Amino acid sequence: MIETGLRQADFDKVRATMQLSQEQLFAYASRVGLAYVTPALLSLLSIATEAGAGAKISGAGGGDNGIALTNDATVATAIRDAWQRAGITPLPLAIAFN
Repeated sequence: MIETGLRQADFDKVRATMQLSQEQLFAYASRVGLAYVTPALLSLLSIATEAGAGAKISGAGGGDNGIALTNDATVATAIRDAWQRAGITPLPLAIAFN
């Protein structure tokens, strides 16, 4: 659904899908007793969602990886700046379709 939202330029769908995915990850981790959510990941999610971006933890686990998507360059800059102040290293990534 994230891909569909991106292809349709429907950022509300992208944000809602990312939120649902993150909620499901939290529920799964709680159900199986997996303590993978670090303070840095909580900060990453909080900063991004409070700024209005879609955000979720990403990767195979065991590391502090997350992703935030926004269609607003000002919001993206604010998130990167806030992450850096929180000790989170943002990576310059872009979405590509084939």
